[in-house]
Amino acid sequence: MTTFQKLISLSVLIASLSLAYYLVVFLPDKERQKQVRVENQIKLRDQCIDSSELRYRLEWAVKCKEEGLDELCTGLPNRLAKPLEQRLEEKLSYCFKLYPTN
Repeated sequence: MTTFQKLISLSVLIASLSLAYYLVVFLPDKERQKQVRVENQIKLRDQCIDSSELRYRLEWAVKCKEEGLDELCTGLPNRLAKPLEQRLEEKLSYCFKLYPTN
């Protein structure tokens, strides 16, 4: 085998090994990292949603108490309930914008 043929063979071997590394090591690791990133985004979004809903329930209880109703009341007047519900919707929307999963 001539030196030129040996160089060609070595070049083909190096190219093959590079392709194998890319397909066997690099791509699966990249996909795993992407999956971990998505899972983290989902966890953070869920925490944001939970926090927003907890704050909504606490604000609702405060408004009920201010109106002389039981803290677990379900019938706040619209003038009090609507702003709370709007704030909750804004916060939930913010959570989905801040932590997208795609």
